[in-house]
Amino acid sequence: MGIIVSIGHTNASYEQAVQAFSAGARIVTHIFNGMRVFHHREPGVVGAALNFSKAYVETILDLIHLHPATVELVYKCKGSKKVVIVTDAIAGAGLPDGTFKLGPIEIIVRDGVSRLPNGTLAGSTLTMDRALKNAVKIGIPLAKALEMVTLTPCKAMMIKGKGCIMEGNDADLVVLDKDLNVIATYLKGEILSCN
Repeated sequence: MGIIVSIGHTNASYEQAVQAFSAGARIVTHIFNGMRVFHHREPGVVGAALNFSKAYVETILDLIHLHPATVELVYKCKGSKKVVIVTDAIAGAGLPDGTFKLGPIEIIVRDGVSRLPNGTLAGSTLTMDRALKNAVKIGIPLAKALEMVTLTPCKAMMIKGKGCIMEGNDADLVVLDKDLNVIATYLKGEILSCN
């Protein structure tokens, strides 16, 4: 598989990001978050990622890290084949509000939002099923949203044999009901959980 280079947690300029993509970087870690703010005179990593056709971009789809209109903009610029939906989840994901550790850093989760003591967002409590629901809620077609949580991440990471159902691929599956709630999870064809 080799090394996959992702640009994130950076103050890189537009020119530096273009150089990184030209040198082989292929992903932007949670676009708009942990990077220089997009500005019309200095678009930074965000502008480079949206302009560079080969770049994959990750989006934290909790609708807290990114406004729905921002997600729509990214989706319109990149499409389902280049947008990867991620959770950026911390240890508190799926748990009641409280205090958690992110390495040595204390994270406070209140009303489902994870922050540093100074109020800065720090990861999320998002689960992938909620991210998928959020994508559909803001108008991304279900088939495209499913691609963004399955096949596109595998292509971004150059992982073969996963991400879609086809002969020869691992039978890693999540079964959802009509409301996109998880019914069952399979790993290599073996059931792990069933609701």
